[in-house]
Amino acid sequence: LGILVADCLPIVLYALDTPVIALVHAGRMGTYYRVVQHTLEVIAQRFAIRPAQVHAVLGPAIGACCYVLDRRAVGPFQEQFPAWEQFFIPHGPEHWTMDLLMANTLQLRAAGVPAAPIETASICTACHKHDLYSHRVEGQEAGRGMALVALTSTARASQ
Repeated sequence: LGILVADCLPIVLYALDTPVIALVHAGRMGTYYRVVQHTLEVIAQRFAIRPAQVHAVLGPAIGACCYVLDRRAVGPFQEQFPAWEQFFIPHGPEHWTMDLLMANTLQLRAAGVPAAPIETASICTACHKHDLYSHRVEGQEAGRGMALVALTSTARASQ
């Protein structure tokens, strides 16, 4: 499985007991629509794997240091997420920075994924534009990073 990103958060979900993988593209709107939680629901329904059995790896994404949003973008989160202040940081009048890693970690935890199997690559794509791609910094011409995950026969045999 593969997804392309340039600031959005790639999330790899996997289970060890049953060989299942998923790849989630969680930008601002994916986070708003709780795509990672919906993916966990699909995994539970189709494979009978509880969130407590799932491991997560959150890849590089634009960090709270650089992801500045105005009230128009933040307002829907204020209405839908009682804990919105845990992943939005005030950044001047009518502006906040969004912490995609924290928002999606909170969603994973709320869905029942334990803290220990959640790993994060706390690398800001905007701050590391020479190594990674950032739509915010480079605009429409930004390249894309690819997140890949695969099941292999070796992985299945080791179960």
